[in-house]
Amino acid sequence: MYGYASWSYYASALIPRVNRGDTVSIKNLGIDYAYIAYRHSASAFVGFAGSTGVSDTGEPYANVNIDRCYVGSTVKIVGHDIGAFRGGSRCSNTTITNSYSLATLEATEKN
Repeated sequence: MYGYASWSYYASALIPRVNRGDTVSIKNLGIDYAYIAYRHSASAFVGFAGSTGVSDTGEPYANVNIDRCYVGSTVKIVGHDIGAFRGGSRCSNTTITNSYSLATLEATEKN
């Protein structure tokens, strides 16, 4: 897995960050045999979606679409803002369809 770092936010995932105004679609993908961990956001597919700033700036939301995907039972995800398909989020629209997860999720305290 790949990690993303900026002055204000960190994430670890296949796609570490989707910014406001961007759209990401992931289809027909499975992830197995992975350990994904970070002190902030962590996920198998999208680590963080949206903006870490003020939510009412009028900027468009980040859009994440996940369809026909899975996260296998051999995946462990550890972090503060975690999810099997998308970790942290602020000002985003996320749609997950026809997908499932058997992953182990372990939440940690915020640093």
